[in-house]
Amino acid sequence: MSTRATVLYDAPGPRAVRINRILTVIVSLALIALLASVLWALGNKGQLDGDKWNIFTKGSSWTTYIIPGLWATVKAAVLSIILALIVGAVLGIGRLSTHRSIRWICSIIVEVFRSYGGLVILSALLFAGNNAVGYMTTGGYIQGMTTRPIEEGGFGYNPVHVQLAVLGAAAVWFLSTLISGWLCDIFGRKAILLIGFAITLVTVVFLFEAAKNGPLGIFMGTGLVSIGLGFTYGPQAVMYAETFPAHIRFSGVAISYAIGAILGGAFAPTIAQSLLSSTGTTWSIVIYLGVMTLVGAAATALLRERRDVPLSIEAEEDGTWAAWRGDKVDPSPAPVR
Repeated sequence: MSTRATVLYDAPGPRAVRINRILTVIVSLALIALLASVLWALGNKGQLDGDKWNIFTKGSSWTTYIIPGLWATVKAAVLSIILALIVGAVLGIGRLSTHRSIRWICSIIVEVFRSYGGLVILSALLFAGNNAVGYMTTGGYIQGMTTRPIEEGGFGYNPVHVQLAVLGAAAVWFLSTLISGWLCDIFGRKAILLIGFAITLVTVVFLFEAAKNGPLGIFMGTGLVSIGLGFTYGPQAVMYAETFPAHIRFSGVAISYAIGAILGGAFAPTIAQSLLSSTGTTWSIVIYLGVMTLVGAAATALLRERRDVPLSIEAEEDGTWAAWRGDKVDPSPAPVR
């Protein structure tokens, strides 16, 4: 069965298939090593002791917490379905409205999610992947954790010294963003983004351990992470512009960015603090950030490379945008749907 190119991704050739298999093995080994290190750290902290897990063997735990929680999830899902039906009906009726402004707004929303919903979700996950890690560095979480008094669970560092360390990391982020923006014009958007996610995945492991060594350690930890963050930020603007066709580019990029900011950034500090409070170790936060980084990398890998594609409406109308592969037109493109 042959594989054809689609709007979302290019059909992989033999070389790409080999590379994907090699990357799968490397990432799998990295995840296994990360999981083993986290389990080792949790074990040393006594988090894997039997008395901390025997709650699952008590009937009251199931009747009081677990089963009610599952039932609440089912109710939330049913409510979401009902709301989705209502919103869909309103948008459908809105497209038939005699008022141009209502018809125009409803048509844009329907067009973006109906025809390009996959691109919106992947683009949102791309941004969420690096945004979550970004909130841990210059977003304020590291500063809050390291400047809180020791008796309140913090490190008790001098706030001025911490801010200067993070300022230095922000400068590294800025420079790596500029460099990655230049490199993505040479090696492609996806390649640089994936390199950035790989750097982030490796360096985030040492983020909190480095922070335990004072402001200099904070600079080293956040600075190394900022290199990867810069490489995932630099190509984003042009990647987004080239991902969506001209007639829905503004809406597609705006919606993707907003969803990604909510999924990756808005809840990141709350999730991190909750994990720290429940597990007592920053390694749980590392797992969370590692998962988010892998989500961003996976979304990037699934998006199609359209480097240097013409961005005009004419290029979309004559089929150039849909047929673009890498930095040229595919002589035998898949049909536009």
